[in-house]
Amino acid sequence: DLVFTLLEFEKDKLLAGTSDNVINIWDVNPTNNSCLFSFSGHELWINCLVKINNLYFASCSNDSKIRIWDYQKKICINVLQGHVDGVLSLITLSDGKLCSGGADLSIKIWDWTKGECCSTLLGHKKWVKCLCQLTNNFILSGSDDKLIKVWFNNRCVRNLEGHSKSVRTICQINN
Repeated sequence: DLVFTLLEFEKDKLLAGTSDNVINIWDVNPTNNSCLFSFSGHELWINCLVKINNLYFASCSNDSKIRIWDYQKKICINVLQGHVDGVLSLITLSDGKLCSGGADLSIKIWDWTKGECCSTLLGHKKWVKCLCQLTNNFILSGSDDKLIKVWFNNRCVRNLEGHSKSVRTICQINN
């Protein structure tokens, strides 16, 4: 099995999303180093994991679904459906909503507590591989179309061009 994504949920506990469609909780304490639990539910491999808060995390998969998990109860509490192809990227926004990017070329903003898609952002011509929210609430998206798009109030306000290959990672390095 291949590990596609990692998330530290709490001290010494690492979540690993794998090619066999499960999310494993690993105790990475050197004296233990064991798999504590496996979350199942996705039908294809796990592309990304994000912490929502101290109780919940979200996963996205090539099965086109986003699952919301209760970390303590070890259950899936909601499935967000709206992408028509694999969901490749996922972030938690500062207002508590989720933002996802997909192989369907769309970016979706979700109210995960209601299980609803609040808005869909369109503009990329290829897969949306990465997302980032800046401290000023702008959302950045990177794609196989070699562009970074800057979004504000659900509209693309700028295209950053110049990459010769896919944009796979974006992060804010300072304010």
